[in-house]
Amino acid sequence: MSRTTPRIALLVDQPQRDLGGLVLVADALARAGAVPYLVPANLRHRELFALAPDFVLFYNLRRGYETLVAQLIDAGIGFGLSDAEGGVWQDLDAYTELLIEDRSLLHAAACVCMWGPRMTEHVVREGYFTQEQITVTGCPRFDFYHESWRSVVSAAAGRRDRILVNTNFADANPRFTTLDGIRSLYVEKFGWPSERIEAWLELQARGIEGMIGLTRQIALDHPDHTVVVRPHPFEGADWYRRELEQLPNVTFSTSGPVQPEINAAAAVLQRSCTTAIEAVLADVPTFSPQWVDTPAVMPMSEVVSVSCHALDDMRCQVDAVLAGTFHTPDSTRTAIDDVIHDWFLSGDGQAHQRVADVVMRCARKSAGADRRKTRRHLHGVDARFPSGGGSFGRRARYWLGMSPEWSFRDRRAVPTMGFLGTDQYFGAEEVQAIMGQIGRRANLGRHPPASRAALARDAGHYVHRYGGQAVVLEFETGRSTAAPPDVQQ
Repeated sequence: MSRTTPRIALLVDQPQRDLGGLVLVADALARAGAVPYLVPANLRHRELFALAPDFVLFYNLRRGYETLVAQLIDAGIGFGLSDAEGGVWQDLDAYTELLIEDRSLLHAAACVCMWGPRMTEHVVREGYFTQEQITVTGCPRFDFYHESWRSVVSAAAGRRDRILVNTNFADANPRFTTLDGIRSLYVEKFGWPSERIEAWLELQARGIEGMIGLTRQIALDHPDHTVVVRPHPFEGADWYRRELEQLPNVTFSTSGPVQPEINAAAAVLQRSCTTAIEAVLADVPTFSPQWVDTPAVMPMSEVVSVSCHALDDMRCQVDAVLAGTFHTPDSTRTAIDDVIHDWFLSGDGQAHQRVADVVMRCARKSAGADRRKTRRHLHGVDARFPSGGGSFGRRARYWLGMSPEWSFRDRRAVPTMGFLGTDQYFGAEEVQAIMGQIGRRANLGRHPPASRAALARDAGHYVHRYGGQAVVLEFETGRSTAAPPDVQQ
């Protein structure tokens, strides 16, 4: 069955990192005639089954998603993958060991958008995906480093006078969970023995101390320059603040996308972090302190960086950058070109369009959601799945046609509000702000963006009763693109 106006849900894992790139994809989908939804990943189960879209684009297909994927298949909803972390790993197996173990679920994906050809070769050779499933697209969030897109996220594009320190130690310094939560994750989902987990965490903790020492010295050496500490999106900032906040020229960046920080940097200092490649995509020199410990050396990040084997070496390199005398070594420049091609396809700023084209083709072939089944999965009453069966309350809400958020005690729907106060929150205003930046770029000769971002619940897009948080992008064409719901809110 062909669908000329497919409804497509894009799961947003970490807005600070992922939202901008997915807005670009959603804009391209809207222009192609789809109705795209930006869906908070931490609310994914209820959001997806209340919206009942034709297609879902995942940000990863790792262990823990087996039940959700099986439920989507059962409900006739197509799905695909555009991995948010699909390129930079210490080795190829480190990526694939995290994937869903049931290959039949992986093979059910209608499309897999890979960052580059090297990882593609590996996942096909090892049988995780087939060649027919995969299109090498690049990663949409890196499009903002192309010169034609920098102004969308960087108000001060062109001003490069800061020293940016990116850290990458989220397991030993978690932002959204605890150390015990991290330990449980690696035991329960990935089967790591405790010895491996503790060694991993110890090396990360030593890495944090190493980056703190490096940052302190660079800040003292360059009191007239701002040094920005930017933890990984899933990493906490308190550890760094305690040690560095007494330095007047050290600031902390913990919100918003990283692209503006990189585009405003004179130099990026990092240790085996994806931001090394992001920096070279933005033509910003990046340096790696080899004396700082890390449990996972990322070869691609290291090879595009200028290696510094001692603090004095790092000082000399930063001094040269600030003085305007630094030149990227020819060997590093060659490595940069090879890494971008092999692992990221291209820095042409068009990854979002390639992803949108692939997703649109697949979504148009989707049979469409079975609304009876999506309602069962929304309420968790299908006993065939581990989350199914369940309490009397869930079944009562299902049979009475109520929202899954209905409280019998309060006699009204009580939406889950915890999401609103978290770092993973985004809403229509945040999406519209990015759309506005795209629109300003459009005035320089590009197509106009989808003109309106709204909460899907306000625009009447939920098929089943639910007071959700998904954001929909629509062109203002005078017609409603909402699917007629079985039950209005």
